[in-house]
Amino acid sequence: MIDKFRKEIDSVDRRIISLLEERMKISKRIGDFKRKNNLKIRDVKREKEFVERVLKKTALDGNFVKSFYQLIFKFSRKVQK
Repeated sequence: MIDKFRKEIDSVDRRIISLLEERMKISKRIGDFKRKNNLKIRDVKREKEFVERVLKKTALDGNFVKSFYQLIFKFSRKVQK
């Protein structure tokens, strides 16, 4: 039974990684646009508003969600530079 659960987790993890890869590709394009248009890489207001919207729509622990997106935003900014 545990093997079945682990296979399900593995499947979810593959989808998560695939989506993160897609997100980073988009972040790179956003970075290209920002550099060409002399825009700041970081948009603190957008990050905050985004997390607040997510928190309203999820039952996940708020600290987890904030930490998760802080990490995603950090690496997105790195890709954008």
